[in-house]
Amino acid sequence: MSKGILLSLAVSVVAVGALSKRDEWNFFPSEENNGRDFMLNGDTLRAASYRELIKYCEIIRSGNASTCSYMNTPAFKYFLDHVANEMPPGKAFTSEMGWKLRCYSGIHVKDPPVCWAAAYMLLPFPLQPELGDVDCTPQTDLRLPPIDPSWASQYKFKALVVETRSLAEQTCALLRTSASLGIDFEVIGQGYTGKMTRATKIKFVSETLSKIPEQERNKTIVLNVDSSDVFLQLNKDRIVNKFLRQKTRFLISAEMDCFPFRFFPMNMGLGNGTIVYTGDIEYRYSDIHMCDRLFPKILGGSQARWLNSGGWIGFADTILNAYSTLSSVPQWFINKWPGSDQGFFTTLYLTRRFGIKLDHCGDLFATFKAVDRFRERAFSGQSVWTQYSLGPRRRMYNKVYLREAEEDSPFQYVWATKASNRTPAVLHFNGGSFSKMHDNLLGDDRLSKDTSLFLRRCTPMRRVEVTMNMTTQHVEPSNPAVRLGCVAQLRDYNKHCGFNSSIVSLMLQYRMSGAGFFAAMSPIRSITNLDFSDHVRLSVSLGVVGKSPQWTFVPPVLDPLLSQLRWDVRSTLASIMAIAVMPMLCLTMRVYKKQRNKGSIDVESCKGVSAKDL
Repeated sequence: MSKGILLSLAVSVVAVGALSKRDEWNFFPSEENNGRDFMLNGDTLRAASYRELIKYCEIIRSGNASTCSYMNTPAFKYFLDHVANEMPPGKAFTSEMGWKLRCYSGIHVKDPPVCWAAAYMLLPFPLQPELGDVDCTPQTDLRLPPIDPSWASQYKFKALVVETRSLAEQTCALLRTSASLGIDFEVIGQGYTGKMTRATKIKFVSETLSKIPEQERNKTIVLNVDSSDVFLQLNKDRIVNKFLRQKTRFLISAEMDCFPFRFFPMNMGLGNGTIVYTGDIEYRYSDIHMCDRLFPKILGGSQARWLNSGGWIGFADTILNAYSTLSSVPQWFINKWPGSDQGFFTTLYLTRRFGIKLDHCGDLFATFKAVDRFRERAFSGQSVWTQYSLGPRRRMYNKVYLREAEEDSPFQYVWATKASNRTPAVLHFNGGSFSKMHDNLLGDDRLSKDTSLFLRRCTPMRRVEVTMNMTTQHVEPSNPAVRLGCVAQLRDYNKHCGFNSSIVSLMLQYRMSGAGFFAAMSPIRSITNLDFSDHVRLSVSLGVVGKSPQWTFVPPVLDPLLSQLRWDVRSTLASIMAIAVMPMLCLTMRVYKKQRNKGSIDVESCKGVSAKDL
């Protein structure tokens, strides 16, 4: 490190206590905050660098400087040197000019570099950790493990959700399912009229956990989930027993998208191809160091390698200790932490200081964000034939399958993950192709009024919940789910949003469930003139089902060979095969009578049917 940088930072040390103090928000009582700045203790130069960088970040965030400003300062150069020392020679992207060019390119630039540098200086983490593999081999026994009733005498359980908006509009699915399972969520934030920010949410949770008697915190298990896109399907006993089997004090949900660390500056330019990343999940992040080298490889079918902040469970004392890293951080910086709250939790996880584990296998949390090579767009230029051939194999339709619930469940069915064959407690319909599949349809004038109304009322999450066939006869009238009308609301959804028996039958089959989801929920259905039975038969005939590709028109002996091909190659091959058998399908399914934008045609025309004829 140059003498100039050291001298400049040494001068800054004198002013460390004066910088960025006016906005501090102490989340903890004074008697508990003694020594809470341990992330900066003992490293005076890093502390000075952090204080300088956060000052520059505030100037940028307030609009008084551009996104790429202050990268020529001693504090930022100290950050670059720190990164260089963590990486082998020649492997670090530590050129000031290189960072400037990358920032000014504007390609996938998520946050100001000096803001990320401040976050990293506060919570530095190793860039070449030694990681073991995580075994998520699909379970063969679908029965849930037996419950150890002794936990109730050793531990307490607390379920939290933060919501300042109307519960009836935002949280009904969570309240409804948890009430039927006998779980009482403590809703934090009701009555708060200020702006809901990230710092406010952390403050609410910290204050609630701080009210737990100190001697009970190491025995109190806390579950926290998002409010509007989550519901439960396992009871308290099963949740606690599953968590205790994880052998960790802090477990966070996982997903299959490396957000936000695939973006600059969080990826710090480390690795190859950090600007363009396309293709399937198996290889699209393999050249991004922050995504590929800082998270464990997963053995088995699961691809949920990266953190999702929408759900966590852990012991109260460990959660408070982790949150204490923000005890003296300016409120505005918490609200604009690089990469959102998911960026903060991921940074916390990467420090390896709190024993945090990710639920890669989906034992407690299942996230529905799916990363497919191509998005499904009903009104795109892609032929309907191609969309039918690819659709049932999309990951968005192969996240879960239906199975019979346990005898003690209020549901007839529950959902199990296809990748790891686990039955999670929490289903989280976070952003992604599955949860957003209706968005590119709504408002299109080609849809009928009835179809638009159906798509708005029967969201993907709502339809998945309805399929579980929940009984609510044991929910007390005083329960919020009843008082707010959430239970009565479900009766309307059951009437309008449920699947018919043929779709449920497909969803109950592990390998056929993708075809069932596609046939029932794909927006492609809205632009064809096929009747529903033909639509389902076409979905099943063209669709590859399960984890490995099996086409009904491909000899079974070829299936093991096809399953070894890369996903995009398999997709292309499937399309070619679909085109090759179009005339046969045209005849057998009589789809020639249902051509879009055309009248009826003769059977003879099936001989020359093309991808655009449907």
